Amino acid sequence: MKKQNLFLVISMIFVVFLLTTGCGGSPTTPPIEEDFINIISVTPNSGLIDGVDTNFKVVVEYNLYSSNQGILQICFNDESINSYGVVENANFYVYKGNGTYEFNVTVKPKNWGSQGDFKVLVILDEVPWVSNYALASDKKILTFQ
Repeated sequence: MKKQNLFLVISMIFVVFLLTTGCGGSPTTPPIEEDFINIISVTPNSGLIDGVDTNFKVVVEYNLYSSNQGILQICFNDESINSYGVVENANFYVYKGNGTYEFNVTVKPKNWGSQGDFKVLVILDEVPWVSNYALASDKKILTFQ
């Protein structure tokens, strides 16, 4: 009976030791202390045809630091060379932290020719909306045939 009690006490000490010191391995990475969004890939990113419905897959990575909740949005300059229209029903809500997301949207690309480039823009913004400026954004130029 005494051996069982001794074993139980030693086991409890070991468990407490593991809980307070960890099991080894890599220490946890501190959180990134900035908001960002980056486009990882766009498919297709070239060979576009002006005015033809095109299915785009846009993969982004993001980090939301300054707000508890945010929103990811995708936009294209398909109606005006200098402004971007938000693709309807493509918003994705996120919470503080980081991750990746894949947008799948259909857009008619616009070949602006010598006036400028056709681009995709992704935005990370806060919810509720407080500032006139997005927390972070990234854009890529897409090319035509």
